[in-house]
Amino acid sequence: MLVHVVEARHCGGHRVWLRFNDGLEGEIDLATALRGPVFRPLEDADYFARFILDDTLT
Repeated sequence: MLVHVVEARHCGGHRVWLRFNDGLEGEIDLATALRGPVFRPLEDADYFARFILDDTLT
C-alpha cells in the first residue's frame, strides 16, 4: 500500500497535524526542514499556512 496524507491541519507557525491512510497521525514542526532557496517563500508562516492537500502537502 502506498502511504499518503489524507488529512492535514495548520497548527500555527510551521506546525502541521497530519493523518495518513495507514492510520498514523501526529503533529510535526517543519520549520527546520524548510532550508535552501527553493523553500524561501515558505519561511513566511502565513504563506506556508496556505498549503493544500493532494496526497501530500503542496
